[in-house]
Amino acid sequence: TASTTFSLVDGSSTFGTVVFAASGVTGTINISTQFPVVSGDSITITAPATADTTAAGLNCSLVFAY
Repeated sequence: TASTTFSLVDGSSTFGTVVFAASGVTGTINISTQFPVVSGDSITITAPATADTTAAGLNCSLVFAY
């Protein structure tokens, strides 16, 4: 499996990524800058344009705490 990168998007703004290393089972979250997330925001995890068939069935959960 190659490295796979997913985008973290709030509305129309990409504010970070989740990167799974080659053959990795845990993703690393990278936030590019301080980005305010407020109650009611909808965070979307966007897959790469070219699908990696070995990443089929991948699950991801985000938990925010402040």
